[in-house]
Amino acid sequence: MLAAIGRVAGESAIVDDLLRELYCCLIGSPFGRVIASGDDSSALGRSCLKVLRYNYSLTDDHVKEIVSITKRLDKLRSSRNLLVHAVWKRGTKPGEHVAVLSRRVSEKASGMGTHQVAVWTHAEAEAVADEYASCADLLEAFMEQNFHEYPHPDLYQRKVWAGFTAAIEGLATPS
Repeated sequence: MLAAIGRVAGESAIVDDLLRELYCCLIGSPFGRVIASGDDSSALGRSCLKVLRYNYSLTDDHVKEIVSITKRLDKLRSSRNLLVHAVWKRGTKPGEHVAVLSRRVSEKASGMGTHQVAVWTHAEAEAVADEYASCADLLEAFMEQNFHEYPHPDLYQRKVWAGFTAAIEGLATPS
């Protein structure tokens, strides 16, 4: 189960990185990675949807495709968060695992309590990872087909770039 949870975390991180790259493609600049750095998948999806409708190089069908992918990701988010952030214990039946996730207490009497408890199997966790991998494949294919500037180059802070430059210049100068 823990390996499946790790796979969910890994696949969702890949999707986040691809959403940052999609944002770069949509605004036509590698600085999209700077603007979107640190954003969670929900914010990344919203940022892409905001600028998507202003990119006239894309058709209405392209817009629908990205909207569809972001809706799939929105549906996965609560499962991903439960899988990644819960405390896991063995269930009473073989193959069952119990998740206990701490929650914010609602101020309403009818609101949620302090914990969410759910029973999951390894296969269910793998299905979430598979769905993230599928969305990643769709995002990558979309960018490959629709943007000639893909992937955008990595950006480095000025001081890091200066260090790279100095090291390269040091290699080129014979001693």
